[in-house]
Amino acid sequence: MSWTTEWTSIIFSDEKRFNLDGPDGFQYYWHFLKQKEQYYSTRQQGGGSLMVWLAVGFGGRSSLVFIKGRQNQKDYIQQLETELLPYGSDWGGENWIYQQDGASIHTAQRVKKWFDDNNVQVLPWPAKSPDLNIVENVWATLVERVYGQGRQYGNVKELHESLDSVWNAFCQKDIQNLYDSMPNRVFELIQAGGKKTSY
Repeated sequence: MSWTTEWTSIIFSDEKRFNLDGPDGFQYYWHFLKQKEQYYSTRQQGGGSLMVWLAVGFGGRSSLVFIKGRQNQKDYIQQLETELLPYGSDWGGENWIYQQDGASIHTAQRVKKWFDDNNVQVLPWPAKSPDLNIVENVWATLVERVYGQGRQYGNVKELHESLDSVWNAFCQKDIQNLYDSMPNRVFELIQAGGKKTSY
């Protein structure tokens, strides 16, 4: 909670699925908390989807990475080599630290060895703690802009283009503001005894 400049050294990451009809996990009903509720119709088979990974730092952010098929350890390492490692010091400074959740692919021995071999420090991350990951707030903003006013997509190409367009227009200052919220997030978490917070 007392960290100040240390938070700006963390590079946060996450994956999310986007469906043609709405964000993953919310196909039947979803609303952005800061706006009035919206309802979406859904196709019988969903129509298609995209799995997306991104990483954000105080000093910059990754491109959206569209994951094809089921990702394995080798794929994840390749993604880290091309989309994270060259930019870590630009986004988080010389002593940057990488955050990822505890998904099995992230914690596999081969991936841990890659982190060690490349001198990448990984932030220990508690299970079931999305309210501490500022990428969740980034996702919420992307969802609001991609699916605003009940928008749905006719095909995966349209969805891909919309996600790219929204992400390219995203303001880095908004991400920096999320970093500024980290001490309050941790304080709320302590006050709540480790339970859910307002974030």
